[in-house]
Amino acid sequence: MSETAIPMKPIQADFVETTKRAVAERDRAREVTARIVERGIDNVYFVGCGGSLYATYPVQFLFDTVADNLTAVRLTSNEFNFRRPRRLGARSLVVVASHTGRTKETVAAIETARDAGAAVLGVTRLPDSPLATGVDEAFTYQSDHTVWE
Repeated sequence: MSETAIPMKPIQADFVETTKRAVAERDRAREVTARIVERGIDNVYFVGCGGSLYATYPVQFLFDTVADNLTAVRLTSNEFNFRRPRRLGARSLVVVASHTGRTKETVAAIETARDAGAAVLGVTRLPDSPLATGVDEAFTYQSDHTVWE
């Protein structure tokens, strides 16, 4: 009895390819994380707008339930820029996210973080976007459909 492959819809195929790219980045993600931990870190800020911020709920849950000595905060980009959290500093990690990599408030958050001396990571679609080129390290998923999955 032979197996017949069921054709995938374009969005399903995109999800598979995007997931493969993400898994291929795991060693780089570990290296980046090790450098940040070595430098010293007290807090993490997840910054974005709309769906890019909403998608950080699972990682916030992990910090809230697993991390002993590390706090994590999720803020909209403009809230981050105008609030400028008191604890934001050289021992902070700021993760900025924007699907397009061009959201003005989120790109501006990179400078807010840098002015405070924080390390800045980015998550976005394309490697040549203002967000990807403005952060210390960018993780790009290169998909029109798949954002954080």
